[in-house]
Amino acid sequence: MPEIIGKGGVLVEGHAKAPVLISDKGFNGVAAWTKPDNFKPGGAAICLDWQHPWNGIDLAGKILAFPAEVGSTHAPLPYIDLIKDQTGPAAIIVARPDPLLAVGVFISKDWYGPSIPLIMFPTDELAKHVKDGDIIEVLEDGTIQKA
Repeated sequence: MPEIIGKGGVLVEGHAKAPVLISDKGFNGVAAWTKPDNFKPGGAAICLDWQHPWNGIDLAGKILAFPAEVGSTHAPLPYIDLIKDQTGPAAIIVARPDPLLAVGVFISKDWYGPSIPLIMFPTDELAKHVKDGDIIEVLEDGTIQKA
């Protein structure tokens, strides 16, 4: 029986089951995913933000959990591209959602069809139950559980 961690607020619905990566530092999608190496085959979702603990990690297919999106008004663009091409994260759990992050995930769903769950949930609470690499599942109603 899966262990229910909690139920978050659904910003964009969806279902995902994947390894989780948790950071206590805000994530800057523009700094992470807009370098020349991100446009090489297989490099799209590699975090290339040297200021972030995920630097050098391929974030494709992972459930990302972080406190907030930080960065610029260009924030929606890398999310739109990665989600549209299905080369980005499997889901995002964020404690303090930024409207620009939500716009990126929502526009991908509205314009292109593919989307990922975007859930508002305290990442510090999530970190009490799981560690990096644990498989978790995000359900359409916002339930987060260990798989």
